[in-house]
Amino acid sequence: MLLSIRGNSSYIRAVGATRPQIALKNSSGFSQGDGTLIQREIFEFGSYVLDSEQMLLRRGGILAPLQPRAVETLLVLVRRNGGVVSKQELMEAVWPDSFVEEGNLTQNIFVLRRELGKTAKWIAYVAYPEGTLWRCRVDGSERLQLTVPPMEVTVPTWSPDGGQIAFYVIGGAKQQRLYLIGADGGTPRAATSSDGGEMSAHWSPDGGSILYSDFPFFSATPGKVAVHRLDLKTQKIETLPGSEGYFGPTWSPDGRFATAMALGRQQIMLFDFKTNAWSELAKGSGLPRWSRDSQYLYYLRTGPGSAVMRVRLSDRRVEEVANLRGVRQAGRLAGLDFGLTPEGDPLLLRDVGTQEVYSLKWERH
Repeated sequence: MLLSIRGNSSYIRAVGATRPQIALKNSSGFSQGDGTLIQREIFEFGSYVLDSEQMLLRRGGILAPLQPRAVETLLVLVRRNGGVVSKQELMEAVWPDSFVEEGNLTQNIFVLRRELGKTAKWIAYVAYPEGTLWRCRVDGSERLQLTVPPMEVTVPTWSPDGGQIAFYVIGGAKQQRLYLIGADGGTPRAATSSDGGEMSAHWSPDGGSILYSDFPFFSATPGKVAVHRLDLKTQKIETLPGSEGYFGPTWSPDGRFATAMALGRQQIMLFDFKTNAWSELAKGSGLPRWSRDSQYLYYLRTGPGSAVMRVRLSDRRVEEVANLRGVRQAGRLAGLDFGLTPEGDPLLLRDVGTQEVYSLKWERH
């Protein structure tokens, strides 16, 4: 078979040309600079592009946060084009010269299902001012109300597999509490056995744990806050080392980092799970959001020059993404919370109402 170079009109004979044609949108081959003929396949399915030479998967042009072994697993399955592949075949193809536990393959399959499941295009949002949690398609269809008053929901986050939504209920003192609810509704259930004072639930990449913090506001001891990790299976709670005085955590999609806000300071702190150490990432506020590839963290700059900012982790380079001068934000967490599209565009609830002041002059008769 002949394989065309993607974006180029030239054609060459690829290695393994006698192999049956793969019924996918595009596959290509090319020659290296030294004349060595190698095979490069590019598979397109839905919004995804899988590059066998670079070992990368992109969705809508955005790099998917997958480890190389997970990409290799996907390549084996895609090349089979719908055929059944045994666990043994997958193990031998992905780890040809190594002995590994079957759990490694199970984890790869879990990660791939989580990533490919994002094509379902569900969103969760909070209706304002009611504070009720809703779920719908991105086009607004199939709307389903998940909570009812007086429960006032804030900061919902999807589990990696799309099966659950974590959120916290806002209120005073001990009313702040984390809850979980199924994507198809049901009764919200408390995430922990504590009596409240929790905020900002963020999922681990495998969906087995949640990061959260103590709620520092309305508390009799606001200085006694920290970031905690909850194991959803065992209900074991661990405090991240050195997190005292930090709140509002987030977890990077690749699982490598966490962030939190420093209490009383406009300071975003970065936690490295490999070194168990914190460092200052940027000056800012709000509830930060990660890019899907874990390369950028988005946050808010407040004051006269308010804006949505982002910092690149590789070199700590800071840049302005969207200027918010003249934008009146709305919502219970206006000025703190915002969202991101999969492409990294900021989403904010804007107040477009009008406010007028009238005076009446009374005349005595």
